[in-house]
Amino acid sequence: MKSGGRRVRGPREPQHINPSTGRVRTQETYRDVTVRNLAKYSSVDQSSLYDSKGFKPVAELAIDGNDDNLFSQRSCMHTSKDDHPWWKMEMEESERIGTIVITNRKDCCRDRLKGAIVYVGDSPDYKDNAVCGTVNDVSELKITVCCKGLEGKFITVVIPRKEYMAICEFEAFRYVGKYLSPTSSIDSDA
Repeated sequence: MKSGGRRVRGPREPQHINPSTGRVRTQETYRDVTVRNLAKYSSVDQSSLYDSKGFKPVAELAIDGNDDNLFSQRSCMHTSKDDHPWWKMEMEESERIGTIVITNRKDCCRDRLKGAIVYVGDSPDYKDNAVCGTVNDVSELKITVCCKGLEGKFITVVIPRKEYMAICEFEAFRYVGKYLSPTSSIDSDA
């Protein structure tokens, strides 16, 4: 059945999203639903730029589609050591956000993102927006934060202390239903 560009099949059951493929899985069957990474179509900015001697680790590297998590591969954004460093994306219009996936560095410094807060809202100043979640566990390279349908035009990641910030890939997915539970089960196969 086609409806508004979406082809859906299978029962309506609790859903889980695979952020790598954008496919939604129910407990019994896949549902063909197009889930677009909103970050790829957004403008981005960061609090400062790390001096990397000839390489500029700009904000756009976090949405380049390359989740290589070694800084030496030049696919990670990086700030200087700032008081409350931040990375922000701005979408063309307000969206309900379901899942955010942050790819952390593998080569070093994983703990830097611990305690980072993700904000979603319509204000360019993150302090005026709602808290989507906090990064409490950096043991995995891909960090998933569930925003449960928070709505906003801006998504900002802030480390609430003096620190460097590096994000190797940032993905934001639209909320696709009240049963979305990406933190409990993410498929790795397509």
